Amino acid sequence: MRIEGGAPPERIVRFFELLEESRALVAVHLAFTLRLLAITGHAPNLEHCGRCARIAPVGKAALFDPALGAIVCRDCGGAPEKLSGAQRSAMIAAGTRVWDAVDERLDASAAALISTFLTHHLTRRLAGGDVVSQVREVQRRSKRP
Repeated sequence: MRIEGGAPPERIVRFFELLEESRALVAVHLAFTLRLLAITGHAPNLEHCGRCARIAPVGKAALFDPALGAIVCRDCGGAPEKLSGAQRSAMIAAGTRVWDAVDERLDASAAALISTFLTHHLTRRLAGGDVVSQVREVQRRSKRP
């Protein structure tokens, strides 16, 4: 992708560099997904209760309801999935800022919750998960003697 005959946008180039060098492919994919969801206005609500709007303390664990697309405080009955404080903070950061480094707190369990959220709200998985599988396969094959 080029803009008016110029070089590709620096952030896109950096994203692909991270994919090439990454030891944490899941984290890169999840960060990209969260940022894209935030930009398009479809990000899950990880900062306040989706039922009563009570703000969750920064850095603290929270209960997440993928069907609601939000965390839910205990006073409102809680939710089926638990996000650690570190995961929640990393997910909020990935969605609200430009990132250029891998955040190891964005792990497979956080990615699974977002996948469930997307499946519920889009009625299907995003095809981007297949990209991660394809990159892993290429990496695996390149390590063969």
